[in-house]
Amino acid sequence: MDRAPVNSVTVRIVGGNDAFAKTAHFVLERLRSVFGDQVCGKYYNASEPSLTEFPPALALIRLGEAPLPLVFVDNDLVVMGGKISVPELRQRLTALGLSQV
Repeated sequence: MDRAPVNSVTVRIVGGNDAFAKTAHFVLERLRSVFGDQVCGKYYNASEPSLTEFPPALALIRLGEAPLPLVFVDNDLVVMGGKISVPELRQRLTALGLSQV
């Protein structure tokens, strides 16, 4: 079944230090270079107050069930711990109906 085109998808990455932040910004820029404005991205540091803006991640961290990094596509958790794969995220975004620019 074909999916209807999607206007935009939000990718949120939660990490805990400068290395996570650098990786997250790299990943988000790569996704934007492929999908343009169809991808909105945000990085959250798990120890900063700004995480309260994203309750699903905050809940996982407070429960102690969240090895970092966490990667959400819209509100779906797609990575918990381990490596963030740009090709896998690109495939997921394409499956959601985003087109490459």
